[in-house]
Amino acid sequence: MTKRLDLLASVGLLFAVVFSALAFGAVEAWATALLELIIAGVAALWVARTIAAGRIELGLPAVALPIALLTVWAAIQGINISSTNGAPSSISWDPDASRNAASTMVFMLVFFLLASTFFASRQRIETAARFLIIYGAVLALFALIQSLTWNGAFYWVRPTITHGFGPFANRDHFAGYMEMMAPLPIALLIAGVAPRDLRLLLGFAGAIMGTAIVASLSRGGILSFVMGTLFTVVASGLRRESRGRRILKFAVAGGILASVVVGTLWIGAAPIVNRAAETLKEASGAQPNYYSRRWLWSDTWALIRSTPLTGSGAGAFETSFPAFSHASGQYIVAQSHNDYLQLLADCGVVGGLLGVIFLLLLYFAFRKALAAGDPFLSAVALGCSGGIFALLVHSLFDFNLQIPSNALMFLFLIAIVCSIGRVGSVAGNS
Repeated sequence: MTKRLDLLASVGLLFAVVFSALAFGAVEAWATALLELIIAGVAALWVARTIAAGRIELGLPAVALPIALLTVWAAIQGINISSTNGAPSSISWDPDASRNAASTMVFMLVFFLLASTFFASRQRIETAARFLIIYGAVLALFALIQSLTWNGAFYWVRPTITHGFGPFANRDHFAGYMEMMAPLPIALLIAGVAPRDLRLLLGFAGAIMGTAIVASLSRGGILSFVMGTLFTVVASGLRRESRGRRILKFAVAGGILASVVVGTLWIGAAPIVNRAAETLKEASGAQPNYYSRRWLWSDTWALIRSTPLTGSGAGAFETSFPAFSHASGQYIVAQSHNDYLQLLADCGVVGGLLGVIFLLLLYFAFRKALAAGDPFLSAVALGCSGGIFALLVHSLFDFNLQIPSNALMFLFLIAIVCSIGRVGSVAGNS
């Protein structure tokens, strides 16, 4: 009974990952509601499993602590307190938005804890790694085909005014999603743990995901993919290896990047050249573009300085930002296009400190997982960490962590890394 519930819960978590992306990133209300329903269903399976087993088993990685505290802080920001004259007041500039943000964070935290619980064995981790590689390659291939046959509609049936890429309305979010999975096949190849008959397929998976990222024309995505690949190669050097292994890993990474270039040229390099020219034009523009990242970041700093300790409220950026924008309300701006700046703007120094603690705990989790005695698990940890690092780089230029599908994938990779740290340490002591 418990094994069957374990299997159903694991499948449910993987289904949540896939659904969130295919449902346009789960940014629309209906998709968010269904995603939360799926997570609640998996939580119900965990409760049933707990009752059947007669004991509580729940993964509690240290990384979950700052996430939980940030969720609590968002909820506190959304509390309305009646002042002396009876008027409601709160920390947040938009209490409803902060309460909604806290609710979303609760479901993300539950997903993270469930993933840490049900993907906590070597077999489940291996299954997750294979799934992510196959899923990433298929999603990349679909996105390329849809882009080449674009008819103005998602899945060729749902019209849209934006030129989406894959199932995402924003190409940056597609690139952010793909860059988290792309380092995984690369890590297995450079670690030398892939079976000989699967090496070509792994190389293809890494190349097709990289090609899709480049074809999306996301500048932050392309940079982050390259940085994630370099991180994977460099971090692999933390383990003892022969000179031949060092040469091999650079050859593998170089070969995949070269394949990405070839694939991009085959599809057509003109859009990429035009995108580069557009970037140069924006950088040298004489007229100020108040919706450009440079101005958004400058105005966000003004917002941060106005409420440095508490922030203006999780999810309240759209409400608070216009008062500090040079555009004088001309644009609706819901994100600062920098997850780190927005964390400070929304949650103040409290959120910033929790963010630093989160990154430190994540670093320790990575070092522990990389030291796993099982070479395969160590390689999976390397690939997952490369994807995590890629998104952390991308967060300097965009708001991927505020997209449910991308946040879910980010947390899933962290859960795998933390599980490898536990499984590897147990195996090493046995």
